Amino acid sequence: MDGGNTGKQPVPWQEGTPVHPQDQALAQPIPPGYGPYYEEEEVDLREYLAVILRRRWTVLAILLLVIFTTAFFTFRMKPLYKATATLEISPNQPQVVPFGDDGRVRVIEQARYIQSQVEILKSRTLARRVVEALDLEHNPEFQAKKKGYVSKLIGGLKGTVKFLLGGGKKGVEALPVDPQEAKKDALVSAFLGRLKVSPLKGGKSYLMAVSFEAHDPKLAAKVVNTLVEEYIAFDLEKRVEATKVGKQYLEKQIARVQARLEEAEERLNRFARENDIVFLSQLGKGEGQGEDIATTRLNELTNELIKAEAHRIKLESLYRQSLKDPDSIPQVMNNPLVSSLKERLARLETRYANLSSTFTPEYPEMKRLREEMASVKSQITREKKRVIASIKTDYLTALKREEMIRSALEKQKKKTTELRQKAIDYNILKREVETNRRIYELLLQRSKEMDVEASVRSTSIRPIDRASIPLLPYKPKKALNLLLSLIVGLMAGVFLAFFLEYLDNTIKTPDEVEKLLRLPVLGVVPSITLKRRRKDEKTEGTLIDFYAVNSPKSPAAEAFRMVRTSLMLAAAGQPPKTVLITSPQVGGGKTLVALNLAVAYAQMESRVLLVDCDLRRARLHRVLEVKANPGLSNYLAGRVDLGQVVHQVDGILGDGVTIDFIPAGTVPPNPVELLNSKSFVHLLELLREKYDHIVMDSPPLVGFADALVLSRLVDGAILVLRNQQTPKPAAKYARDRLIQVGGNILGVVVNDVKVERGAYYYGKYSGYYYYYSRYYSYGSSPELPDGK
Repeated sequence: MDGGNTGKQPVPWQEGTPVHPQDQALAQPIPPGYGPYYEEEEVDLREYLAVILRRRWTVLAILLLVIFTTAFFTFRMKPLYKATATLEISPNQPQVVPFGDDGRVRVIEQARYIQSQVEILKSRTLARRVVEALDLEHNPEFQAKKKGYVSKLIGGLKGTVKFLLGGGKKGVEALPVDPQEAKKDALVSAFLGRLKVSPLKGGKSYLMAVSFEAHDPKLAAKVVNTLVEEYIAFDLEKRVEATKVGKQYLEKQIARVQARLEEAEERLNRFARENDIVFLSQLGKGEGQGEDIATTRLNELTNELIKAEAHRIKLESLYRQSLKDPDSIPQVMNNPLVSSLKERLARLETRYANLSSTFTPEYPEMKRLREEMASVKSQITREKKRVIASIKTDYLTALKREEMIRSALEKQKKKTTELRQKAIDYNILKREVETNRRIYELLLQRSKEMDVEASVRSTSIRPIDRASIPLLPYKPKKALNLLLSLIVGLMAGVFLAFFLEYLDNTIKTPDEVEKLLRLPVLGVVPSITLKRRRKDEKTEGTLIDFYAVNSPKSPAAEAFRMVRTSLMLAAAGQPPKTVLITSPQVGGGKTLVALNLAVAYAQMESRVLLVDCDLRRARLHRVLEVKANPGLSNYLAGRVDLGQVVHQVDGILGDGVTIDFIPAGTVPPNPVELLNSKSFVHLLELLREKYDHIVMDSPPLVGFADALVLSRLVDGAILVLRNQQTPKPAAKYARDRLIQVGGNILGVVVNDVKVERGAYYYGKYSGYYYYYSRYYSYGSSPELPDGK
């Protein structure tokens, strides 16, 4: 549809891609107003719904896959029953905490105790006792099933992976294992896999639920009740043994802690006497008043040193710069005397240069000017030396002040460290005394509690609800599984749809263009033109390119007239006269927009000139049935006159519509140099006086500098973006390049838009175009006043 190199081009908007030398020469900083767009976006649920509708087949496929897979495995599962018993487990001994502690400590101890009991109920020791009591080894439900071929294959793969990951060591013989013992271990593991123990109310109470799953409901209830009985017996045995051992251990610890307490108190008193510490209450709190003052002074000196170093570094850098390049320092650049002397020297040199073309150097006035210039230069040099000497003096003064502050800081550090060390040593000894005293008191209290426990033979475990035989299976929950599969499948499908949408990094909506590029959208061209072309056009460049002429009442023609109207209103009283049409990449539709925009201008009975500035791969001459040579390149090369390259086109544009056209001409070896020449600038000046509107087609921006050169010479440029094909980085790159070279971007035209009713992103535009088509479908509909 438009010109450009068809070979593989670099992608300049990607990091690390080399930039064309011509682009580097034209590059300028991007103005602040065109920076990133930070306006907060409003959440439009209709956009999210549009994404889902567009990807509806993806969502539906994932949803059905999840539902069918879940249903297949759910209905093949064997019913599983679960029996549950409720226990109350509370410690019957006092909490080993000092009186006066808040309730948070007791809550923590309660949670730890409950968690410990949970682990005991799930221990292998207790599970083995239940397995032996019920003789589960010979129960059919726990009999090992013969593995099939697939199971053996999976087991072999697991063993290989475990060995490769370090589960086995080559060259080391495995210890002999008793087959009977290995069988019991496997049985215990299978038993624990069906057992579930969980505290009720999140562990905030002493109630606990014990559950067991089995295919036989009677077996499930019997296992839970037996487990509770074995747990109570196990707890009684453990308490009796723990009380005996704990009592002996506590008696030994009390004697040791008492000796450590007495020794710690003696060390604390001796340290206070040796260091003449009289402000014990202050040191005991961690910091004395003297230490606060020393620390404050230390912080003040540190801050002063930082400021002094920064000031010295600044002056030192300025001084070194003044030695290398005195003219670049602010003191010289902003010196009024130096500035006035330089201005005087410039005037003298200018006068000398003017007189040198008339008089010889020995002429008296010439000699006087040379002497006066030498005197001015001498004054400038002296003034620079004076400024440098002043900078040096400031630098040496700052250096001396920094050294004084640094010396005072080191002295203050030493003083503060000594004071802190005494306080730290004293506090360490005092904490040691307090810790030993607290341990001693706790051990005495616990010893008395254990004396009471030894006389009581009871357990803290009480069954609240014994397990009953379940009547309904616990698993599978068919309705719940299907409902969850519906929810999960729908969520997975929607997530995949949005993920695919996120990967689509192309321009989709006019709102997206305005938010991304911060440029106005001049018009939206529907893709009906492309469909008509594929259906009716037999040769390149006929039906689609004259759509504004052949179908003046179509939505596409109205779109081009909308672009024309937007340009006419772009500047009040002075619309752009020369307009450049370009696009980021090949295939954006810039040639289509350029031709139809020129026709739309011509329908206003204006003098319109269409210029094909795509000197690399021109196409407009074939569309308008005009010879390519001679053309623009031949005129810029000075081979032909202007009258030989301007062609009048009227027959194929409709009744009363006439435009002038300049073809591209012979493909030159240096298109950018021709467009950037004085000849082209002079040509534009001539054409501005003769025509009301000049529309120029150019190569794409990515990979070529032609459009960048042209954008500086015209009144404004239009950026053509192709819907769902132009990448966002390419659009931003094109905008930035035009702005960097000083081009005036009038706006954006979005091309090839699907606007059928119910279409995806442009649903709101489809209603407008549908109404427009229906409005003109009646035979009595009047023509628009200006021939649109």
